Amino acid sequence: MTKFRILIHLFALILISLSACQTENSNTPLPVSPPTSQALVPATPLLQPTATPSTLERYYIPAYYSTFYGDIIIASQKEEVLTLYSAISEQKLHSLLSVFKEHYPWITVSVVESDDSGVFQRYTEDLAIGQKTADLLISADTGAWQKIIGEGQLITYQSQEGVYLPTWARSAIGIYALASDPLLIVYNKTQVRERISSMSQIAALNPTTYRGRILTLDAEANAVGFVSNWFYATFSGNAAWTMLRQIGATFPVLYTSSDELLLAVGEGQAAVGYFLPASDVFPHLQEHPNLDWSYIKDGQPILVENMAITQGGESANSAKLLVDFVLSQEGQMALAQGGLTPYRPDVYDVTTLHIDRVGQEVGAENIIYFYLDPAIVQPGVREAFLARWNQAIGKIIPEATVTP
Repeated sequence: MTKFRILIHLFALILISLSACQTENSNTPLPVSPPTSQALVPATPLLQPTATPSTLERYYIPAYYSTFYGDIIIASQKEEVLTLYSAISEQKLHSLLSVFKEHYPWITVSVVESDDSGVFQRYTEDLAIGQKTADLLISADTGAWQKIIGEGQLITYQSQEGVYLPTWARSAIGIYALASDPLLIVYNKTQVRERISSMSQIAALNPTTYRGRILTLDAEANAVGFVSNWFYATFSGNAAWTMLRQIGATFPVLYTSSDELLLAVGEGQAAVGYFLPASDVFPHLQEHPNLDWSYIKDGQPILVENMAITQGGESANSAKLLVDFVLSQEGQMALAQGGLTPYRPDVYDVTTLHIDRVGQEVGAENIIYFYLDPAIVQPGVREAFLARWNQAIGKIIPEATVTP
């Protein structure tokens, strides 16, 4: 449009010049211009050419994205609600989704919260009855991810940000880590005499003094509890089973809710809890002045919150935009505002939380990243593992549920 206007104006100047020439050749004398007069000025000033922003520039898309990425943006404008089935609460995702909305104001995001296993169960049930379902799944259940891959229910979308991510954050084609979530030890400072920062320290606590005062998530009833113990035992081998048996001698209390577990330790009803996601701890520290926490120095499990786009959803293009934004520098920084731990190497210097800081704290060799371990889905393997875990740790269900 700008070039067209410039051409029109140049054409007008030519016509004016020709008209002037005709005037000079006529018999009528030309008026003498005052000494201060300038050359003839056109009625409308020349328009300065301005760059018209491309679709990518308009929505602040990184310059290294494909030139065809604008097609995804345009297609998403024809979609309705972007639905997430998520094991991460909407509150934790609030900062991320707020910034995402600034980039793509037409996208309305609906977050349906569930536990890690329930995310997949609801999606499967929706498909069975032909109901509108999730466009994006978010969960840390490594076994369920492998099952849904086998069912062909995921879009194998390759993110524009993929090359900037660590290998462990790309579990499979189309499955990316939304965030890393270190599992912590929490303890009440009025109940223990020293800082606890390792599983071996918990295992060494006096079984009589700490009987029923150590808490953890039930590996049989909670997906996070299961994968935490699975990968910890896989990493540490026989040493892990020895420590679990020593902890079992204290008759630990098993919970199905990390919120209830944290509340019990924070209020002094129990002394120690372990394998609790950092994202469930950090937002509540100010509520419990006697609560303290630590990374696990003799084997730090990292809960990997994966995400992927579904085949059964109706807003795949909007889902692609969200996946790429989550994995971008800006998206990772926004995640940290919700208490989630970012992992992109290039945001280390601009976020308080970062997975590399965890590695510096416990030693990179002690980091245990969760992954899609095929052994988890082998027939009978899960059952055998849980039988051994139950035998080592014992099972005592809380007599009364603590209300947060």
